[in-house]
Amino acid sequence: MAINCPTLLRTLVVADDARLAAQALCLLARPGAYVPVIDGPRLERPDREAEVIRRHNAAERARARTIVLAGLVEEAVDKLTQALSSKRTVQCFSTAEELKRLPRGGAPFKAQPLVWGRERIGVGLLTALRTGCMIEFGDKPSPLGSVSSKSGHLVVCEDGDDFAQVIAANYAFSLGAGLHIMPEVPESVAEQIMEDFYSLYDQNVSATDRLGELKDRLRALCGDVPIPDHGSITFIIGHLPF
Repeated sequence: MAINCPTLLRTLVVADDARLAAQALCLLARPGAYVPVIDGPRLERPDREAEVIRRHNAAERARARTIVLAGLVEEAVDKLTQALSSKRTVQCFSTAEELKRLPRGGAPFKAQPLVWGRERIGVGLLTALRTGCMIEFGDKPSPLGSVSSKSGHLVVCEDGDDFAQVIAANYAFSLGAGLHIMPEVPESVAEQIMEDFYSLYDQNVSATDRLGELKDRLRALCGDVPIPDHGSITFIIGHLPF
């Protein structure tokens, strides 16, 4: 199945707060276009300067004209502003209220804000993007369910990493894809499955039968995935080769 490649918008979002990143995308994203979004530099690492350089290089590759910094610590803001501001406009936001200063990239909002919980934020973000509204986060539980596909493509994202869900929803929106959040796989379970894959031919059993068992285990971990008829899937996961 052919998938149309989205255009790349010339705005890069750098965020450490997944919910602020989601709200920024509600303002910036447009159907058929992808807003590059990455996490902020991890300045606690020994290669902290390289972390800043990597974000600078990402902005260069994306040919970004505007950089939106959302929820970064002050030191990260200072270092990225110094590295990026010579050829670009850098805008910095710390709260959802401040984000309202960010110009709306697409058409005006079509509906009142979507109030969502603090879990499954990828489903909430994609729902808000499809609806054409802002997303706001509260303390009530997030609704269950997935977002259906418009294009025959489905994005499956493993739970447990809010920022990964924001990226997954952003990617799905640009493709007209659906989004399904699968349960997080415990690290011990993932390590055991990978070890079983690596030792597939080291046991005195049929490798074909063993591989079939491993496939069944992976399918069970995915849960009830709403696979599109004659469609395709992108997995965004932590450890396992789905």
